[in-house]
Amino acid sequence: MRWGALVQIAELRFGDVGRGVSHYKPVAFAVVAIVVMGLTLPGPKRVASNVFDTSFHSSPPAVAPPVDVPEGEPSGEVAAAVSAIGSSPDSFSTSFSSRPSSYSSPASPSAFTSDATVTRAETRDEPAATTHDSSTPAVTEDRSTATAPQPLKVATAAWASAQAGTPLASSGVPAGSLPVGRRIGFDIDKAAFVRLSGTATTLKLVPHEDASGQRSADAAQLKACPITSTGWQKAEAQPMADAPKWDCTVSVLGKRAADGSWAFDLSVFPDRSDARGFALLPAGGPADYQVAFRLG
Repeated sequence: MRWGALVQIAELRFGDVGRGVSHYKPVAFAVVAIVVMGLTLPGPKRVASNVFDTSFHSSPPAVAPPVDVPEGEPSGEVAAAVSAIGSSPDSFSTSFSSRPSSYSSPASPSAFTSDATVTRAETRDEPAATTHDSSTPAVTEDRSTATAPQPLKVATAAWASAQAGTPLASSGVPAGSLPVGRRIGFDIDKAAFVRLSGTATTLKLVPHEDASGQRSADAAQLKACPITSTGWQKAEAQPMADAPKWDCTVSVLGKRAADGSWAFDLSVFPDRSDARGFALLPAGGPADYQVAFRLG
């Protein structure tokens, strides 16, 4: 009787345990699943400080993944270079230096060649260069004579005196000479007028052979001024009122040489052979002097 009661009690307890376990099956499965996941899934990466909170630490910059370059057959130039390296360093440099370069940069107008010669496109306008033909025959003597400046010479001459109509007008003036001078009481006692021929720039005059026409000539000062009158004629000892008019706004001082000759640089006047000509006048100096030039 007691053994049977014990058996019933054991069966009752095992049954209660089985029924209790069946109630907790879902919980058991969940615990097992968590354990399995904890063992199989990777855990968080540890940093030097062993802190998993990334809100207080900046992440390292992302590195771009390497780009896979598709492999292919090497070009002819690369193959030649590799072959040259295998054979000899000298042949390698010769192979690359002897092949023309086809590189061109869209940002630069220059074209690069293998011999380091640079050709640049010109963008600015420049005057055309003068080309000298060496086959042209040398300038002959006749041609140089034709193009050389011709000396300035007196083509027409006249002179006037402040004492015209008196014996003093021609006193001390050699025949056929061209006088210029001053006297006491006359700032311009004698003035000469000339028309010129030639293309040179300097007029040279020499004193007359008759020394009586020179009076204190070494102290004289003379100047040349352009004439404004037209149509004047050759004349001697004419009154100043009838003489051609001149304008000394622009004038040229004459220079006397040691031999007594005078030079007038007329380059400031574009047309030295103008039909109106030039007036030769006293330009200061002592109160009494005279220079008589030879004509012809």
